[in-house]
Amino acid sequence: MPVTKDGGVVCDADVGTGPDGVERFYYPTRKGDSVVSVNVETGEVIKETLTPDGSNPLMHTNAPDGNMWVQEVASNTNAVFDAVTLQLLARIPAASKPVVATFSKDGNLAYIGHSGDPIVQVIDTKTLKEITRVTVGNTPSKIAVHPNGNYIYAIASKEARVVVVETGSWKVTGSIKLENNPGGMFLWEG
Repeated sequence: MPVTKDGGVVCDADVGTGPDGVERFYYPTRKGDSVVSVNVETGEVIKETLTPDGSNPLMHTNAPDGNMWVQEVASNTNAVFDAVTLQLLARIPAASKPVVATFSKDGNLAYIGHSGDPIVQVIDTKTLKEITRVTVGNTPSKIAVHPNGNYIYAIASKEARVVVVETGSWKVTGSIKLENNPGGMFLWEG
C-alpha cells in the first residue's frame, strides 16, 4: 500500500510500458505528495516516490520515451521521473499552477499548460531545459499538437477560444472562437 501523506488520492493516471518491458499504471497523489507506479497485471505497487511537502503532484502524462512528467501545481514545477525507478530526473520551474502536458509527435518537446498563468511552456525533453514560454490567453489548461507538428492548440478556457501557436516561430497565429469552454481537446491523423 502506498505511504501517501495527508489523505493522498489518485488525481490523474496513465499507463505506460517502461524500457524494461513492464506495463505500469502511474499516478500522482496530489496532497499525498508522492507519485506511484503499479504493476497492471498484479495490482502490486512497484514503487512510490515522495515529492517535496506541499508540492501537490496533480496531473501527469507519460512521455513517448516512457518517463513520467508530473505537474506539481502548488510548487509551480514540472517533475520528470524515470519510468522504471521513479527516480527524479529533473524538477523544472513552471509558470503558475502547471496542470497539463502533451508532447510533440517525435517526443522531443513537451508542452505544459497552466491554470494560473496565460502561458504554454515549451521544454526540450532531451536536455530537460525550457525553450520558451508562449502567452496564449487565460488558463490554457488543455493543449493538443497538430499531427504535422507545425502547430499547437491551447484552450484559453476562460475566454471560450482555442489559440493557435506556430511551432517554428513560437508565435500565436490565430484563434478560434467557441460557444463555450470545453473540458478537453484531442487531435488525430485521419
